[in-house]
Amino acid sequence: MRPDAPPSLSALRDHLLAHSVRRGDFVLKSGRRSNWFVDAKQTACRPEGMLLMVDGVLSVLPEDVTAIGGLTMGADPVAFATAASPSASARRPRTTAAAGASPAPSTPGTGWC
Repeated sequence: MRPDAPPSLSALRDHLLAHSVRRGDFVLKSGRRSNWFVDAKQTACRPEGMLLMVDGVLSVLPEDVTAIGGLTMGADPVAFATAASPSASARRPRTTAAAGASPAPSTPGTGWC
């Protein structure tokens, strides 16, 4: 980690290591094996993890950004937590919108959500 990194990034790293990084014997979707696995959703979907992510995102996001998003499931928790965060509202004079994008076509209203 950079020596000039905000303390929130160190806290986010610690949270990821404690809740999202697993060591063991894993078979990946590719069929390859790995002795570690990262499931960042274990951080992204916990309230304390969300707050740390928001602080980390806001520490590197340019002030003129008005929207944040990415592929569904991976980026959704980050984008939505950042957009909804009171700390985001307090730090930025305008609203930050959030969006997710599915990598595959879907039919509205028939998904699991």
